[in-house]
Amino acid sequence: MPQLTIRMMGSHQTNNASLALLTMLALRHHGLLEISDEALASGLQQSFWAGRLEVLHQSPLVIIDGAHNLQGAQILQQFLVDHFPDRKIHFLMGMLNNKDISGVLNTLMPLGQKLFFTRANNPKAVNPETLAEQVQLFGKEIYAIDSMAEAVETALMQTAADEVLVITGSLYLVGDAKTILLQFLDQQREAS
Repeated sequence: MPQLTIRMMGSHQTNNASLALLTMLALRHHGLLEISDEALASGLQQSFWAGRLEVLHQSPLVIIDGAHNLQGAQILQQFLVDHFPDRKIHFLMGMLNNKDISGVLNTLMPLGQKLFFTRANNPKAVNPETLAEQVQLFGKEIYAIDSMAEAVETALMQTAADEVLVITGSLYLVGDAKTILLQFLDQQREAS
């Protein structure tokens, strides 16, 4: 079998890929699936999950992850601790009111230096000021910005080249923020 690699980040994705591979090999072994080693390797390499530990920019490093529940926040937290122990991390975040807001905030916000809160484009979106109020006790630099475009631009401009900006809290938020961020970066390149 060729060497196997995956492009998705996080130890949980390695575990998921291993389970998928073992399932395919078992199905093949029992004659229930015809698939070559090369197809297995290619499928694992090409698998991608948009908005899950997805890198959008390198300097500063911008990662989006739709962590909107406690389990997702714990996976994101462990990834950040494992991969960026010596780098300053900033968060741009928005959440929906039907999620475990305090669980997600208490898991992720202690890692952040600067915390930017905005509103996801969804009627269930929590007001950014409400999110900011819930983390006042952490003693961080906190911004509540209603406009997502302004929040993305502000967070990016306040993140140094050697720092990490994590955009998270809602799949709605990371999808819209990705579009805004990529447009902003394109405008920056054109202006240079």
